[in-house]
Amino acid sequence: MNHHRGGPADILSGLGRIARRVFRPDRWRFLRGGWLPDYLLHHRPFRQDRLRGAMIDIMVLVADHFEPSSRNGPEAAAGTVATWCQEYTDLALRYRDADGRPFQHTWFYRAEYANDGCLGILSDHVFKGLGEVEFHLHHGHDTHESFLARLQSGLDWFNRGGAMLTAEPVPRRRFAYIAGNWALDNGAGDDALSGCNTELLALRQAGCYADFTFPALGSPAQPRLSNAIYQATDTPAPKSYDRGVRVAVGSTPSGDLLIFQGPLVLDWRAGRIEGAELETGSPPAPARLRAWLKANIHVAGRPEWLFVKLHTHGMQ
Repeated sequence: MNHHRGGPADILSGLGRIARRVFRPDRWRFLRGGWLPDYLLHHRPFRQDRLRGAMIDIMVLVADHFEPSSRNGPEAAAGTVATWCQEYTDLALRYRDADGRPFQHTWFYRAEYANDGCLGILSDHVFKGLGEVEFHLHHGHDTHESFLARLQSGLDWFNRGGAMLTAEPVPRRRFAYIAGNWALDNGAGDDALSGCNTELLALRQAGCYADFTFPALGSPAQPRLSNAIYQATDTPAPKSYDRGVRVAVGSTPSGDLLIFQGPLVLDWRAGRIEGAELETGSPPAPARLRAWLKANIHVAGRPEWLFVKLHTHGMQ
């Protein structure tokens, strides 16, 4: 894998393009959350030459904020999901990874849109080995108790469809989570989007093993710490995940919840801020892959394992 390294002229040109895009009055939102100083001080881009010929493994996760609305009725929603999944299956089976496994899609299903038909279709595709169903929730004006009750109610429904249960003689509830509107732990500063300052603890109590919400480019909920896999400890204050302890090989797990981030990169060559979104206006491209890898998201001690977590809205 070859990575072109831009010279000073390329970097200055890219910096100028980024400045023109970001430092306009309507673009200051990209700096919300306070992530830029930490990024400039501590981010170390991925460079293959540092690994002395080691085999590089790239793990890609597409975290889909999957929201099949029933505005036209539950049957219509299920039909749309069935069509979506068939098209996805036709695409996924064309490609295999180094172990021969087809692409795995992750449907973070919006719990408020409970629809047995939709969940049944997704569960069928999970059992075919084409992905996984996880927990997505929009909520607001909650306390610790009411938020935990929402999680447990959602899990009751997901579990009936076979989702978010371990494959053990006595199954346990285990799930990954994405916060609606990026507002994990009341981090957006708006009670209407959360209201609960102890979401990390509530999620752990409900059986959550990791949060996959970030990055949240443009939202005040974006953590100061970026491009990291780390353990966060809950506090009585909002946005407890702003800092944390990076995961390392051989380290003892600590904190209340694992925060698993996707790339957030100043792409000097393209003159843009890469926020890991896959949407109509931001499709995947080779140039974006280079930026995703430069995020250098890995577990300390295994720099040759790179994680690329992308996010999309496959259905709304």
